[in-house]
Amino acid sequence: MTIQPYIETECQVVSLQDEVEQSRARLNRCEFLIVLDICSVPVGLITCHDIPGDAITVGDCEYLKPFVAPGQKIIDIANLMQKNGFQMLPVKENDKFIGVIRSQDLLYALAKEVKKYQLLFQHVIHDLRNPVGNISGILTLLKETLTDPENLEIVGFGHESCNQALEMLNELLMIEKKENHQNGFGIIELSHFIPKCINLLKGTISIKNISFQCNLSPLEFFAKIDQNHFQRVLHNILSNAVKFSPKNGLITISSEIVKSEFSKPKWLLAIKDDGIGIPFEIQGFVFDQFSEAQRPGTEGETPTGLGLYFAKKIIELHGGRIWFESVENKGTTFFIELPSY
Repeated sequence: MTIQPYIETECQVVSLQDEVEQSRARLNRCEFLIVLDICSVPVGLITCHDIPGDAITVGDCEYLKPFVAPGQKIIDIANLMQKNGFQMLPVKENDKFIGVIRSQDLLYALAKEVKKYQLLFQHVIHDLRNPVGNISGILTLLKETLTDPENLEIVGFGHESCNQALEMLNELLMIEKKENHQNGFGIIELSHFIPKCINLLKGTISIKNISFQCNLSPLEFFAKIDQNHFQRVLHNILSNAVKFSPKNGLITISSEIVKSEFSKPKWLLAIKDDGIGIPFEIQGFVFDQFSEAQRPGTEGETPTGLGLYFAKKIIELHGGRIWFESVENKGTTFFIELPSY
């Protein structure tokens, strides 16, 4: 995508020899002036920010700007502007001045393009979910009819892969929808809501015969949350704790209300495991989408690369924070902080 459609062709001009005060007055009525040399050739442009205090003529101003071409990509010119602090740049084609490109127009174009790809992304996910779900259903029927152990094992692997693909597609769809809609939010009292969430997730914890301790604050705390998505965040973090814990390990969940004289109280949840921890060199990638920090679990469990990315997105949409502390081979603690309503 090039800058061609966003070039402004109607421009006012000023000469290098013109007095600054006259030009300053004109800049109060328009955003920029194209600067011409003594041969009336465009050599740059000025805005009100390009006029130093001691300037007498336009030639004393910071009028020199790099010329760009209409065939250049929007993202390249946007990066050039951001790097150098330019709000607009002159455009030449075949060594002839044709107009000006503004940073605000490029940002609008980029935002429109991102929106288009978000919609395409959602449609692709929707279209993929149906065939993957159908394959999963067929494999379920096969499992019920097959008797040969070798065939059953192969079908089992296929069924597990389909379920992982469906989970990944569902989380991608949830992320996209949640970034654009906040209709599911409500005022929830957390000291009663969180134990209910945890009870629903105890099946996840029992997989490796992992012990479970819960030390939640009994004090009332009201927060504005989306119950379904917040429960999914807890599921993702607990699943991670199980995945990287040894058999017969221990997971501890605790909460407290943190008070401050300078701000509203905050609710802090900690989920601690005694698993293999996170190596220091990959800790910076843990919350990335399809993260470089992906690793199989202690029993070879396959990661999707989306669970913690989703958790961070959702917690930030709640106005909260999520972070972790980890020491390799000693365990990891994830923290979630939410503001009060």
